[in-house]
Amino acid sequence: MTLALGVLFPPRRAPIRPLEIAGALAMVGLGIFGMVISRIPFRKGERWAWYTLWYLLGFLVVVEILDVISVGEQGVIVLVILSSLGLLLPYKKFFPKRQTKPRM
Repeated sequence: MTLALGVLFPPRRAPIRPLEIAGALAMVGLGIFGMVISRIPFRKGERWAWYTLWYLLGFLVVVEILDVISVGEQGVIVLVILSSLGLLLPYKKFFPKRQTKPRM
């Protein structure tokens, strides 16, 4: 039984630093913030929500480039591609063509 627990939950060699906890809480907060924006204003077609989600995507890319969070290269690349597609596909909803008034 002890061996199975050791495999599932290996002992942590280094203590958790307060900066790691703060970074994890910040990422959870940004995730919740992004979910709320995606759920309400983005679905309504509010333009500021579209810009904000691009900002969050850019933040993820910068954090990964600085290697602050080690999620894995392939996972982040797939996430960035899918998120970019999800923001580009409804582009016409957020930026419709302007109707020109007919001249008389």
